[in-house]
Amino acid sequence: LKSRLAIAVSVDGPPLAYTNFTFYDCSRFVSCIQCVKSAFACDWCIESDQCVAGTTTENRCRAQHIVNGLARSGPSRRKGPSHCPHMVADELEFYVANGKTRQISVRAKNVLDFMTDFKCQFKIEHSIHERLARKQGDVIV
Repeated sequence: LKSRLAIAVSVDGPPLAYTNFTFYDCSRFVSCIQCVKSAFACDWCIESDQCVAGTTTENRCRAQHIVNGLARSGPSRRKGPSHCPHMVADELEFYVANGKTRQISVRAKNVLDFMTDFKCQFKIEHSIHERLARKQGDVIV
């Protein structure tokens, strides 16, 4: 939200000075990549999956792994979206014939040791289906 603050000697008088303010809410970002790519000073707390204002990172993300946003210099060695946990698929689309099964694998990047519970979510027409997945090295199957 952008706003303009003006200072005047009287209510009806012309402004002596003014400046623009931008109000933002880091908690509106729901993924690590959205959070740390934003134009605002936001950081991502990996364990709690939350985006926080950089001024509150050390309190809100205590004892967690942190990815600092590009718009901020913070305490973490991880800075920017390339340090966010994410998946990389060798194929962009997967085709499975009706009545058949197929194992699907994706490579995991920046997945930390405590991250052990995975599920795959598939959208088939208008239905969403979920299946448990497992980590094998740097691959999710």
